[in-house]
Amino acid sequence: MVLDDPAPIAAACPKTPDIVIDDATHASHHQQNTLRALFPKLAAGGIYIIEDLRSQPAPLEKQNLVKTAALFQGYLESGVFVHPDEATETELNELRADISGCFVFQAKFQKHRRDQVLVLHKR
Repeated sequence: MVLDDPAPIAAACPKTPDIVIDDATHASHHQQNTLRALFPKLAAGGIYIIEDLRSQPAPLEKQNLVKTAALFQGYLESGVFVHPDEATETELNELRADISGCFVFQAKFQKHRRDQVLVLHKR
C-alpha cells in the first residue's frame, strides 16, 4: 500500500494504540504523512517508532522534500519543525505539544550508521 494518503490506515487503526511502528516504504513523505495521521491517535504515554530513516528508495522519494532524519534532527536542535510544505510544517508543529520525548538512534548503536531509528513518546 502506498502511503500518499494514510487516511485508510488511520481509520483501520485501533482508537488509541499504545505503540505504532512505521516499517513501510521508507519514503520520507510516506513516513511524514503516516506520522501526521497516526501520532494524534496514539494513546497518552504511547510510543511512535519510525525505522530506516536513512534508507529511502529512490523511485519513491520526492525531490526537494526534507528527509525524515533531517526533519527530526532540526526539531531536536531548534524545537520546531521546518518543512518545505507549509501545511505539513503547520501540522507537524501542532504535534509538538504532545511530544514529550524525541530520540534518534543509530542502527545497532553503530555511530557510523546514524539517524536510523526515531522514537517519539507522547504526553
